[in-house]
Order: sequence, then C-alpha cells, then structure tokens
Amino acid sequence: SAARCNSVMATVEDVAAVLQQLPLRAAENAIPDLPGVDFAGLWMQAAADPECTTPVLEQLLGHIEALINAATAPDGAVPGSFVVYEQCFQAVSLIAQVLNTAGASRELIKCLSNVAEAYDSLLKVVDTCEYEEPGCSGLLRMYMLQILSSLFGGTRITGRHVMELTNNDTSAAVSLMAWVLRCAAADFSIQEMAGRALAQLSTADSVFLPVAAAREAGATNDQQLAELTTTLNQHVDGLIQSVIQYEVVDAFGRCICQHQQSHVRTDVLIKNFFATVHNCLLYCANSQKHLRTHLALHSSIVKDIMFPYVDNILPALYDMPTVTMDTIEFANLKSAVQTFVVVTFSIDVFRRDFLNDDIIFRMLEVPQCMNYVGFLEVVIRLCINVSFDQSQFFPLVQNKLQEGYNALPPDMQARLQLRLTRPDFSRALPTAQPSASLAAAFAFVLGSERVQPARSAEPQRAPAQCFGMQPSAGGDWDLEKGGPASDDDMPG
Repeated sequence: SAARCNSVMATVEDVAAVLQQLPLRAAENAIPDLPGVDFAGLWMQAAADPECTTPVLEQLLGHIEALINAATAPDGAVPGSFVVYEQCFQAVSLIAQVLNTAGASRELIKCLSNVAEAYDSLLKVVDTCEYEEPGCSGLLRMYMLQILSSLFGGTRITGRHVMELTNNDTSAAVSLMAWVLRCAAADFSIQEMAGRALAQLSTADSVFLPVAAAREAGATNDQQLAELTTTLNQHVDGLIQSVIQYEVVDAFGRCICQHQQSHVRTDVLIKNFFATVHNCLLYCANSQKHLRTHLALHSSIVKDIMFPYVDNILPALYDMPTVTMDTIEFANLKSAVQTFVVVTFSIDVFRRDFLNDDIIFRMLEVPQCMNYVGFLEVVIRLCINVSFDQSQFFPLVQNKLQEGYNALPPDMQARLQLRLTRPDFSRALPTAQPSASLAAAFAFVLGSERVQPARSAEPQRAPAQCFGMQPSAGGDWDLEKGGPASDDDMPG
C-alpha cells in the first residue's frame, strides 16, 4: 500500500457531505451536470468495499473526472470560477485519506492520470487568477497537493517534483510553495513538504536531472562545466527574485508562528528556512544583495522570530548531555548565527541588539559548541560585523573564545585560522574589516593576519564544482571543503 499522510483523518461522513454539494456547485457555475448520478450514494457503497473488489469506486471517480473535464474549456484554459474544481479535488483528497488500501490507491492514481490536462492547466493559471482576484481559487491548491501527499507520501515529494508540476517554472514553483506555507488550513505534512521543497529548489538537483538519470541519458556528459554553471546561476538568480517577490521569508515566518506550540515542528521549519536562505546567499552574486537587504530591512523575521527562537532553544541545549551537529537544535543555532552574520554585514539595523544583550555569550555556553570549528568561525565573524568590542559583554565573550581556541588540537587551531584569514576563501560569509582593537583582541586566532573582508559589496560566488550549498536534508555543509561537515571539524 502506498504511504499515507493521515495526521488529519477524514471520515466517511466528511466525504459524503462534500460529494452532496457537487451537483449544486456545477449548476451554480453553468457546468453541465451528470443527471441521475448519486455521488453520495456511490460513495457509501465504495466505503463499504475499501479493497475495491467491485467497480463502485471506479464509477464514482469516473463521474468526478467527467465533471472536472466538463469544467475545462477545449483549449485547456480554465474558467474564472474555481468552485467546482475545489469541490472535486477536495472530494478526491478526502477519499484518498479514508480509503487507505492498495486497490483504492490504484483507482485514485488512474483518476489523476485521466484529469492530468486539467490539473496542469489549473496550476498554470491559478497564480494569474489569484493576482487579479485574490482568494478566487479558495483551497484548491491545497487539495491538489494533499492528493499527491496521501498517495505517494509527502516526504517523497521533492523540489524536483515541484518543478515538474509547474512545468519547470521556478517562479510558479516558489509561488505555490509560499502559498502552502501561508495556508493555515494546510496539514503540517504539506507545509513541511513545501519548506523542504523550497530548500531543494536552491540546489543543483532541482535544475539538472538526478545523477543516475543524467548518466543514463548522457544529458550533461557533453556539456561544458561553464555552461552548467551558467544554467545553475540563472536558476538561483531567478529563485532569489521569486523568493523576494512572493515574500517567502514572510511565509516561513507565518508558518513558524502557526506551529510555535510545537518545538519539533518549528525546528523543522527553521531548518528548511535557513537552508533556503543560505543556499541563495552563498551562491548567487547577481541578486543575493537584494535578498540580504530584504532580510535585514524589509522583513521582521530576524527580530520577531530568529532572536526569540535562539532564546528558546538555548535552555534545551544546555540540558543536553551531548551536543553534536546531528542535533537539530545546534545545527539550527549555527545556521541562525550564519544568518546574523549576513544581515549585519554593512547594515547597522541589528547592531544594538547584539551590543546590549549577552546573547553571544549565552550561545557560547552550549555544551561542546567550542569543539566545533565552524561554530567558532561564525561567532567570531558576527563579533566583527557588529563591532562587539563596544559591548560590556565583550570581555566574557573574548575569554570564552580564547579558552575554546586554546583547547583545540593544533591542527584544528590551524584550520580555524585558515578559515578566517585565507584571502582566496571565496565561500566565506561576508565579514567587515575588523577594527584595530578587535584585531588585537582576536590576535590569538588571527595572529598577524586580519579577517579577510568581502572583496566587494557582495559575497563571492562559489566554485562551480561545489556550488557552496547546504544539503536540503540531513547534515551540515563544511564551508571549506564544499561538502557535508566531517568529523574533522570535531577533535578526535
């Protein structure tokens, strides 16, 4: 049986109530009805035969298909009213939740195949219609995605699948996922899928064929690396523009607030948000400055969500006997500091928030955090960007960082110095030139060198073979090696 996402279970009565409304909705919108069809009656018979040993479910779905296709114009365009579509896809979605059997799944997949043209047309035009008349499509998109989630499992739907659903239109894919995050009626499994898909849209997998398929088809073997890099560049650049246009940052913020009572859910959403933002900021140079400015000046997510989130997870981290990068709270903490570094580079909006608070010192109190070179690096960069030597808490932070550095093995000390001072470290987070007093205070790690500032107002683009991107699920990226962080970041 296909995997199901049934965190919000429907009942037989729920399906019957929706099906009873179908003829009325069709009549209201001048769509030819199916005379003599008792949708609710057929459903009650089908519900009594979940294994589909009789063709009742097939007949019911056939009538729903006919209604959907009757509402679709011959040229594939969709009429102005979405009421009938919404009712039909809601019914199919509820049926997929109630009948959790292999036989029902087979019939439902067949139904989707028969209405594929209408399905594609709806996803294609819904954005335009919503722009002209906000709210006109109701919850149609939610029901359409819930069907896929129920039949195939929400965890199996990737950013690449979303691109295929939207005919490889990055803007349409971002718009669809942003809408799902904002939709308070959507089940969390759908919203988690949307957040994860957005993170995956910022990786090469959403642009190119999967590796195995590409090798089989020979799709990239004959292409120059520069050509592939240009393709990915254009995709990520368009992605950033869509992230800003469709207010994806605000959508994540709303979704996080919706699930703020569940630490598990907020941790997952925060993880996907950070992965999406960091992938965009660390790779593409054409539009990333606009995204950085958008985060710092035009969005409230840093002050209203990120600061409180860090305050909330710190006590939980203090109570953990062992903290590693596999701990989602610690991975999110490091990602939060990375974002703080980005939004404080050449922007003074949050400077006072850090100078007047002991949040940096409290972050360094997390058990085992001082053993992780990547974490020490981003904290030092944050201190430099906010001129933390002007804070009353700086002596505490300086002592803590020096103690942590001195406790590292010599090879790890050298690695941290390399990350902070190597001139050609193009994947470094944007960092200002430290003042003389800060450089002197951090001389234990910088030596006679200085933290390398960004070579321009925009962070540099990563080498083509690595893309400087974070994975969409599992693991943390090693910024120096361009791959998942290994145990080398932790002393043996």
